[in-house]
Amino acid sequence: MIKKGIELLLDFIYPKRCLLCDELYDTDYTGILCDDCRTQKIHYNRIVERKINLHYVDECHGLFLYEEPVSRAIVALKFNNRPDKGKGFGSLMAEYVKRNIPEYKQAVITDVPLGKKRKRERRYNQSSILAKQMAKELGTEFLKNTVIRIRETKAQSTLGSRRRIENIKDCFYVVDPAKVKGRIVIIADDVVTTGSTLNELAKELKKAGAKKVIGIAAATSDVP
Repeated sequence: MIKKGIELLLDFIYPKRCLLCDELYDTDYTGILCDDCRTQKIHYNRIVERKINLHYVDECHGLFLYEEPVSRAIVALKFNNRPDKGKGFGSLMAEYVKRNIPEYKQAVITDVPLGKKRKRERRYNQSSILAKQMAKELGTEFLKNTVIRIRETKAQSTLGSRRRIENIKDCFYVVDPAKVKGRIVIIADDVVTTGSTLNELAKELKKAGAKKVIGIAAATSDVP
């Protein structure tokens, strides 16, 4: 009774909203997407097959195309202090992994490290929220602080394809190689555009001994 009462109170204070469009829905509904968003052709379960900068990534998967209303939800996650969006996307990504990546039971999950300055601005690392939620629902290990960012970089979204590669080069470091050696590592991220960041992180994981690196993003852009 007490637990149910707490749940009802939380529903009143934090009413349930659709992950993508933010519309309120019935408190008895336990899904992540509302009826309209669930029936629209926006949930692609898309496998990214051609990204120019994914040489060290063995597989790369993406759930949505980066367009409305998905893009609005991701912007809210990254810049508008909406970590709840990360948990919602993380849950959908976990569902996708269960259906499409059978090796997940032997894998560990990591995030894309964020620079200290950008983390202070955003209050959290959105990739960490995705990765933690995935690990929780998949029952796999989340590698916290196993990889760090050793220098600040410019925002990748402000740069062209070639500049992205230069900007992100040699900015990651695997602190504890023993945690990834011989393992399958799944990297969780919010958006994959050219794949430069994901590829650079995969390169360091492979150097540290990772057997296989799989990327999964909440959304992918069609920008080559």
